[in-house]
Amino acid sequence: MILWFLILGLPLYQLRWSFFGIPTTGLEMIILLCAGIFIDIQDGKTFLQRLRHFFTIEDQMLRWAAIGFFAATTIALIAHPTPGAAGIWKAYVVDAMIAGLTVYRVARLNSDALQTVASAAAALLTVIGGIAVLQWFFPSGVPIAGAIIFPISDPDWSSRTLFRAVSVFPYPNAVGLLAAPLVALIIGSILQVGRKPLLMTGLMAGLLSITLANSNGAMLAVIVALLVIAIVTRLSKSQRLWLIALGLVFWVLLPFVPWGSVAQPIVRTNPSFLLRLEQHNETRALIAGSPLFGGGLANYQFAIAPYHNTEVSGPSLLYPHNLVLALWTELGFFGLVAFLILILLTLRHLAERQQHTELALFGVLVAILVHGIVDVPYFKNDLSVLFWGLWGLSWGLQSQKACPQAVGSAPPL
Repeated sequence: MILWFLILGLPLYQLRWSFFGIPTTGLEMIILLCAGIFIDIQDGKTFLQRLRHFFTIEDQMLRWAAIGFFAATTIALIAHPTPGAAGIWKAYVVDAMIAGLTVYRVARLNSDALQTVASAAAALLTVIGGIAVLQWFFPSGVPIAGAIIFPISDPDWSSRTLFRAVSVFPYPNAVGLLAAPLVALIIGSILQVGRKPLLMTGLMAGLLSITLANSNGAMLAVIVALLVIAIVTRLSKSQRLWLIALGLVFWVLLPFVPWGSVAQPIVRTNPSFLLRLEQHNETRALIAGSPLFGGGLANYQFAIAPYHNTEVSGPSLLYPHNLVLALWTELGFFGLVAFLILILLTLRHLAERQQHTELALFGVLVAILVHGIVDVPYFKNDLSVLFWGLWGLSWGLQSQKACPQAVGSAPPL
């Protein structure tokens, strides 16, 4: 049930309140509750032993990569102590990594963890997709018992010509950002266990929610993920590793290529794409001015101001529409490198095997990276938790037979 709670609780970050002046969310409470339950149910150990066991990562290289990411993000917080940065760090790093470690521990004890997560994802997407369909028929909100629920607040998104469903979220991109990796995960699970009713319902609902939200980046991410899986299954182990290395190099360098002069005449009728090109240009200038620490955690809008033409483009957005640029500006150069090492280690770990489980998780990470070319599928409460949850699932399933009850076999995280 821990995995079900974590997946179904992803949208609950929107429930916010404070304890003694410290902000928290419904999702954070679920993460801490699930971690506490797992720590508590271990038998025959003292509390400190259970806690040490929970924070232990057995693979040495992976352990140091996770420590490096935590250290880099903490340095980013200290280097730019802007208002709100501590809350962002707590949600996107501390909470997310605790969720990832919880999934890692549960997966080491449960060989069906992938199917459990996929089933929970299917249930969540069924709800998200069902509400998106209701918004198509009732864009101003669903009338229930005299109340109006799930309205689309933006008049453009609620119009028939520019309709974009938001489901349970405040804006349509949030639908695609969460649905794309979950759809890829469900497809991978279907390849493993067959067309179970819940999985098929979740798959259809996920694709429908992406379509109604008009999230082209999410749909592209799912399609590319499936194509990559089809290609990977036909490659040798060494060829898969070369594909990962070259793909990551391409992914990192892509936002630094000056596409404007080539692409602008082609996409001049697409304001969304033009905005992305302009954002990339401005963010590259920001990074050039502060290559080591970027703009600071939760500080993009302020840091980009000297490079942004408000009269032409309006107010700057919260993040650049590219994950590499967002990681560099938010977490600095070291944060970007630490994230890339985590991705590289996990993709290599999955590519060394060709079972359905590994291929499914490989496809999910590919979907996240592809979507990261045109958006930022990490810097959001549910997305950061999902990323670390997938990380925990990827590594936990492969080490579940390696004495999961042992304590002290490796230094703690």
